[in-house]
Amino acid sequence: MKILLRAIMPAFLLCSVWIFAQGGASSCAELQANFQQYQSCATSIPFTNSVNNTSAENFDTSCIGEPLQGPTWFFMKIKTSGSIQLKISQVSNNGNGTDVDFVLWGPFPNLNSICGQLNQLREIDCSWSAAAIEQVTLPNAVAGQLYVLLVDNYSNVPGEITITQTGGTGSSDCGFLSAVDIQDDMGNDIEQISFCTPDTRNLVATVESDDFPGNAADLRFNYKWYKDNVVVSTVTASPSNSNILNISQSGTYRVEMSAYDSTDPAVVIDNLEVYTDEAIAITSPVITPPDPIRGCGNPDAVFNLTARNSQITNSNSAYSVTFYESQNDMDNGIGIPNPNAYTSGSRTILVRVVDPQNSSCPVTTSLTLEVRQLPGSAVNPEAIQYCDDSGYTVFDLTQHEEQMAGNTPSGISFRYYINLDDAEANNDYNIPNPQAFKNTEKAHQVIYVRINSTLNNDSETGIYCYRILEQEIYVRHSPFHKVRQFYYVCIDIDGNVVNPALIDSGLSQGNYDFIWFNGFDAQAGNEIIGANGPVFTTEHEGDYSVRITDLAYPTLCQTVANFTVRNSLVPFSLKGNPAELVAFDTDNTITAVVTPPSDDFEYSLDNTPWQQSNVFTDVKEGIYNLRVRNQYGCGELSTMVVVADYPRFFTPNGDGYNDYWNIGGRLALDQSNVFVYDRFGKLITELTANETGWDGTYNGRPVPADDYWFRINYTVGGQAKEFLGHFSLKR
Repeated sequence: MKILLRAIMPAFLLCSVWIFAQGGASSCAELQANFQQYQSCATSIPFTNSVNNTSAENFDTSCIGEPLQGPTWFFMKIKTSGSIQLKISQVSNNGNGTDVDFVLWGPFPNLNSICGQLNQLREIDCSWSAAAIEQVTLPNAVAGQLYVLLVDNYSNVPGEITITQTGGTGSSDCGFLSAVDIQDDMGNDIEQISFCTPDTRNLVATVESDDFPGNAADLRFNYKWYKDNVVVSTVTASPSNSNILNISQSGTYRVEMSAYDSTDPAVVIDNLEVYTDEAIAITSPVITPPDPIRGCGNPDAVFNLTARNSQITNSNSAYSVTFYESQNDMDNGIGIPNPNAYTSGSRTILVRVVDPQNSSCPVTTSLTLEVRQLPGSAVNPEAIQYCDDSGYTVFDLTQHEEQMAGNTPSGISFRYYINLDDAEANNDYNIPNPQAFKNTEKAHQVIYVRINSTLNNDSETGIYCYRILEQEIYVRHSPFHKVRQFYYVCIDIDGNVVNPALIDSGLSQGNYDFIWFNGFDAQAGNEIIGANGPVFTTEHEGDYSVRITDLAYPTLCQTVANFTVRNSLVPFSLKGNPAELVAFDTDNTITAVVTPPSDDFEYSLDNTPWQQSNVFTDVKEGIYNLRVRNQYGCGELSTMVVVADYPRFFTPNGDGYNDYWNIGGRLALDQSNVFVYDRFGKLITELTANETGWDGTYNGRPVPADDYWFRINYTVGGQAKEFLGHFSLKR
């Protein structure tokens, strides 16, 4: 709070007033720094001028044209509004008049940074004449306004300067010249003092008695102090020219004082004139120590410190509240930068409350922050994993509650949620029976476990401390292998093993464990010694099985694959029946004859798709590659067959398809000659065995589309034969 004191110094002795000298500053800078010491007024009281004080300061004035020679600086305060005429006179110590100059600036509301404001725009009056007496005019002065007066001893001759008022309805304030000062404990005159309750301050009333013409020890002083017009202290006949009143309460204070010569019998104490002044004490903000804030965390929590502002300030929104981590921070003005979200462990912080509308008095208190431990472990529990090829199974989600409880085995409760938002809301959409929960997402799902404390809560929200952990659940599939139902041992016509059966699981050794068995279903006791790899070979027919364990997960999911090994023959020989077929007037059928015969064989003619039947029908003319193979990989044979026949039509249009006509498969004939006729029996062409065929021309010209006849004379197996037929030429 501030204590506002007007400096009052009236003191009377036998009804006569002690008047004391006033002095000025030697420079504007000194006036600006300590202006309280350099007030002046029109009193006819002479003061010592300044000599040998050539100033380096330079100001823009309308009259002074040279550096100042002996400047003296004052400020004046207007007591009564109106115009004021002043006379400034200067005399030497011998009483002779000497050259004096002046400049008057104003008005100003205060003297903060005053030297920078002194220019011609603020100039009221100015004179640089050689006269020893100067006249000053201050028109329309307003009570409370301040003016700066520079008086320069241009003659630089020691002497005195006197300022008197010669006219006008206004007046300057001369109250500072009275004989009583109200000071603080350090002896500083008080115009304004600030202190904040519950602190106390001393008001010191001091009588300036140095100019008393008599014996100072004979002086006696009377003091009477008032608070809100009620007397709170009375001191009479005190030999001390100062008196102290210690104040600790708000209110308006006033002091009354009188002084007299105790040796003068003419003094009538009751007739002494009394002078008074006032002091105002302002109360600091009234605050309430705040309740602790409890937050949930481990080891730190996030606190909203401003949640206590209303309680601390008693809901006074005008107060400013700042929080500090330490006394050193408070002393240096380093407040907590984020009071709305302050992260801290348990501790006590400092609070400073200021009323910026009423003297900015600070009041401090403390605020305790308590971190309430979050329940449960800070680490998510181990995943729960089961085996089921469907991707779904039933879980007991509670099996890891002891693990999730961590360091808080008691005072907690568990709730299980499918959705994180529901877990955060702590709503009733929790899993009703966590001991028998069937996953709703195939193969993998995250369950959100909310662990609620039943002991600790957040003081601001009332929500009990909680933690949300993620419980992962997995439904692992049994190993995906490549074991088939049947495998085959390749044997030759004599029953000898050509290739053993090779069963490849398609899995790697490092990630899986393998045990191979004789017989189905991996029965204990039927293990095949040494068969522990991803690949198994055997030369023996029979039923087998393998147990495969997935080592990648703690579930160790297993599968058993049953398979059968059979013998399968390798084809020994192959021939076509017939190997050379002349099909001019017969069915174009070829049969593959294999030794030894087997149902495991399949057949192909000239890269046609493999087929189970060894018979091929409607085989067109040409040379073919006849193949047989064991469909289980036990060998393959091939041979060549030839079918001699003729195409029933051809289209010699140059498109690359059926552009020539000839007897196909003539390789099957020992000898052949082909003659082509038109429908009238005219010979069109003769084709030898090496020719490509007839191109549909006669003497280089295309013949018309029509039916044409041919005759072939050929020899097969030493027998000469002839065949007649016809075909169509299409264009």
